[in-house]
Amino acid sequence: MYILYFDKKIQRLCNDYKYAKKKLPLKIADKLFQTINFIENSSSLNTLIKYKPFNFHDLKGNRLGQYAIDIGSRRDGYRLIVKFNESKEEVFKNSIEITEIIVKEMGNHYD
Repeated sequence: MYILYFDKKIQRLCNDYKYAKKKLPLKIADKLFQTINFIENSSSLNTLIKYKPFNFHDLKGNRLGQYAIDIGSRRDGYRLIVKFNESKEEVFKNSIEITEIIVKEMGNHYD
């Protein structure tokens, strides 16, 4: 799966381990890099949806059309916010075929 980044800041956080360790707790930085590696090596969106530890789910309210992937455990509160160029119906109808994901945000859900 191919990852696009919303901006340079999120790209650096997700690709520069040394920087991520400065900005995030060590456990979360490790989990973030494991998650990015998993996404890059996934053949399709369907793989991400079925991987239970990620708790892949759609968001509501002002984040309609965006989805969350948990980083670490639910208790840790960190998540990646992702989106797709396709509509919600297309995302889930064609989830096997979607191979591009846009990482919009990485942060603590409770901040």
